[in-house]
Parts: sequence; structure tokens; C-alpha cells
Amino acid sequence: MENQKIKKIVKILTFGTSDVQFRKNDLVSNPKFKIYEKEKNQQVLSFTSNDTEIEIKLKKNRNFENSLLVLSPRNDGEKILNYFDDFKDIIEFPLIYPTFENENLENISKIVLVYTDQNDTDFKRRKSWCSCSSIKLCGWHTRC
Repeated sequence: MENQKIKKIVKILTFGTSDVQFRKNDLVSNPKFKIYEKEKNQQVLSFTSNDTEIEIKLKKNRNFENSLLVLSPRNDGEKILNYFDDFKDIIEFPLIYPTFENENLENISKIVLVYTDQNDTDFKRRKSWCSCSSIKLCGWHTRC
């Protein structure tokens, strides 16, 4: 056999506030989690982990009735990261996963996530445009 070079692929993905979602049906059917409406258009997901009560604020996804988005990507995103093992079976990345469906993962040499927050109009004051928490949440690591 000839020595064949396999092309390595670099995937560049934007990662924004709608990329982390929960299905309401999954939350309601899971006894570990409690979900209740706090205010109009705001729901709270609560659970206990290691004797610590955790609450995350969610809002409806305007495009998908059964999907809920994190209301505060920075604050609640950090909670998701810190308690990821509790969330791993119910969290979804519907905009990112399809890019890997038919891909041989061994061919991917690098994944670059570009964090975007369309609700953050004050981005010019930030030292970094990259959110390391978002990148670690997906299990990918990079320098910011």
C-alpha cells in the first residue's frame, strides 16, 4: 500500500448565546431537576449537587417552542461549566453538533471557536473577545 497522506481539517465555528439549549420535555421528565416560571418569559431550572442548590435562569427559544436558552450566558454559563457532569445528559448544542455528524473526527486537527454574543453591545471594552468558559464547556481547549 502506498503511504497516503490524510488531509487534516480545521473547523472554525461561531459559538453564541443560542448554541447552548435545553429541551423543556427533558427537564420536566427528569426528577433531578425542577423547573418553574419565575416571571413572564423567564423560567428557573433548579437542582441540588453535592449539597449545593443551583439555579439557572432560562428563556424560551423564539424559534423552537420546546427549547430553552440560558438567560445570562456569562453567569449561568459558568454554573453549567462548573456542574457540567450534572448537565451532560440534558444539554444540547443543536447548531454545533450537525457540523460533526458525517465527519471522521480523526481527520480534524483543530477546532477554533469564535465566541459571539449578539446581546453584548459593550464588547469593545473587553480585554478578550474569546470566552474560555464557552470553549471548555464543549470539551475543547484553547488559549484566549
